[in-house]
Amino acid sequence: MAVQILRNLENYANNKLKLVEKSAGAVAAFRLRSLDYCCYGMSGFDGTIEPQVYKQIKKIPRKIRQINPWFGYCAEIDCFNKTFKKFPRLKTLKGGEV
Repeated sequence: MAVQILRNLENYANNKLKLVEKSAGAVAAFRLRSLDYCCYGMSGFDGTIEPQVYKQIKKIPRKIRQINPWFGYCAEIDCFNKTFKKFPRLKTLKGGEV
């Protein structure tokens, strides 16, 4: 399973980079075992941060968030956004599920 996720991640990254005409970018894979769901994300995504994700980001001290102007738009946040869009009733992510 892990090998397949990595292959899919590589394909996702290559296709996404071509689409947005970038030569580099960070990518992430996220798997939610309890729902048999896997998604991929890329840094610098252009979109709205889901309320559940934004609420968690706001818990991080402003001093840390201000270090990077792209804070909150990383590949991992893109994955969380996609997860909460697909499963809007999902309230939280438990360590054992991820």
